Amino acid sequence: MNREMLQGQKDYTFPDAPGVSATIDDQDRAWYGLHYSSAEVALYLAELKLLGANLPGSAESYYQEGIRLSVQEYDKLASLNQIPYYSSVYDKEFEKTIKLEDGEIDALLANEKYKLTGSTKEQLEKVYIQQYVHFLLFPNEQFVQVRRSGVPMKDSKVLAWENFTDDDANFQIPRRWTINTPLQSDLMYNIKKTAYEAQGFTTGTQDPATLNRERVWYDKGAPNFGEGPNF
Repeated sequence: MNREMLQGQKDYTFPDAPGVSATIDDQDRAWYGLHYSSAEVALYLAELKLLGANLPGSAESYYQEGIRLSVQEYDKLASLNQIPYYSSVYDKEFEKTIKLEDGEIDALLANEKYKLTGSTKEQLEKVYIQQYVHFLLFPNEQFVQVRRSGVPMKDSKVLAWENFTDDDANFQIPRRWTINTPLQSDLMYNIKKTAYEAQGFTTGTQDPATLNRERVWYDKGAPNFGEGPNF
């Protein structure tokens, strides 16, 4: 991850070796993003297969393809956005570029920790972790994915949930945004008031416990944060 992956038209000064002039990027360029990529689709297919969907491929094949595509897509973004040190370094003897090299993805997938093994819940956790990693560039999508999956999981052996506070058991993370209380001068006041009441929403509140308890419709039935997948 790199700020230039998000805001490519800003000027950046990057650190370099001691005594060497810093690398400065002050060129305005087009920005390249990623939306509903092939990697995301492949990881959804792996998830659906594990949940019992009748799909032609195996969960393992979709899962590995999702990881492979995710790495390739982020590498492509880094190239298109001309991230510093992507293809050139100051000292070739001691430094290495960050671009993807041949064989790196194969080596990654050969790692035993990336095998889709264990119980169905353990396999789903690995798929959800890869979705979580893939959404690093998109915080909103990542939040929704964490909310619906319950991953990262507490006490996980792969990627454990980290407590926000020392009293995390009593700390409630909001699951929806605050909704402003409609004004009576609003022409849609009665419509909005009725709609919010029908959904069981308290308007105007910023209380984390309330925003955790009062969920949007597609979040109802989802696991609590850190509890892992329901299936």
